[in-house]
Amino acid sequence: MRAARRVGTPGPRRQFPPGGYARTVEGETLVTVTVLGLRSDAEIARAVLASAGIRSVVRADDEGGLNPGFFSEYGVRVEVRADEADAARVLLSAGGVG
Repeated sequence: MRAARRVGTPGPRRQFPPGGYARTVEGETLVTVTVLGLRSDAEIARAVLASAGIRSVVRADDEGGLNPGFFSEYGVRVEVRADEADAARVLLSAGGVG
């Protein structure tokens, strides 16, 4: 039997290390290639990847834009398809982004 948790008691925090988190969306496996502190930096990283033809997704929990600092604890993740992850990491590190 699972122990009950009182309402209002926070659960354990989840950590999302770069490269240690993968998800499947519409049959494609997405992996995190970098975690940045600001959404604007993540959007720049996404633009750098797009210029090289690599599609990417920015994942940030900012409550729909209502709380822009909410993601500061976990960072903003930039995710790409698993088969493009190595090329994306090389491109971002060469460009000094992430």
